[in-house]
Amino acid sequence: VILGQELEVGKDIVAAMRNHPGSAIIQENACSALWNLAANDRNQVILGQELEVGKDIVAAMRNHPASGDVQRYACSALRSLAFNGRNKVILGQELEVGKDIVAAMRNHPGSAIIQENACGALWNLASNDRNKVILGQELEVGKDIVAAMRNHPASAIIQEKACGALWNLAVNDRNKVILGQELEVGKDIVAVMRNHPASAIIQ
Repeated sequence: VILGQELEVGKDIVAAMRNHPGSAIIQENACSALWNLAANDRNQVILGQELEVGKDIVAAMRNHPASGDVQRYACSALRSLAFNGRNKVILGQELEVGKDIVAAMRNHPGSAIIQENACGALWNLASNDRNKVILGQELEVGKDIVAAMRNHPASAIIQEKACGALWNLAVNDRNKVILGQELEVGKDIVAVMRNHPASAIIQ
């Protein structure tokens, strides 16, 4: 509250990102700070709508595609911001961050932490009806979610967030067909349940 609302540090974080677009370490730490600040409901509004930090997060992702740490914290920040309903629209439809999240997943398939945070961001974004269509049908993120599940079968947290993303996407009739019949995600969901029988949240 003090940092985000009283001191308005979001403005300074954004300034640092804009002044040093080529510095991976600055972008990484800025995205990490935004992730933590955006855990607060009021900060989600300030950052996502008043300061429009989504633009700066996307710029960081596009400027540093090879940096796992930038991608990790950028996806984390997007995930936190996307808890807010209006931010879901800004991020998913106006900024089309789904494209950048998918790019991170495809560029870093072996990174469990990137896959985890990417699936978490998709999970939150996909609770919006229009985003379900964009993500599930236009960007076909189901393929990337399934890839994450198959590449990291032992990671309970990835499986949890992947299943959450599939759950939200599947609240759309066309997505049900894509996921259930074309991608046959049922096989992957069953595999998760068998691999993690002790996890109540997965089951």
